[in-house]
Amino acid sequence: MYDMSVDNLLMELAAIVNKMRTVKTDDYVESTDTNLFVEYCETALQLIQALYEKYKSKTGKTIPKVEEMIELATGRAAFLRTVKFGDMVTASDHTTIIDILKCIDIALIELLKALE
Repeated sequence: MYDMSVDNLLMELAAIVNKMRTVKTDDYVESTDTNLFVEYCETALQLIQALYEKYKSKTGKTIPKVEEMIELATGRAAFLRTVKFGDMVTASDHTTIIDILKCIDIALIELLKALE
């Protein structure tokens, strides 16, 4: 994993979101639909890590809950997988993505609280 600036990571997240499409009932789900969420999770995890490192370097403080959530998200990220045409996308694939995004959400909320 290479180190990117916060601004670059935010631009990367925006680019990923711009590639996403809305999938409705009865629509065919393409491999790129799932793979974009995987890419989003990986990039969002890099972003929260970069934000937290910036916070620690500026304040000299740590936030145990943020560290816990980053650690949990990192552990769950090991289970992310990209898919190709014909691969079965399982409930576990979706659950992994949701688990990571929840951890990142909690970490961001805790980081914002610390900045108030």
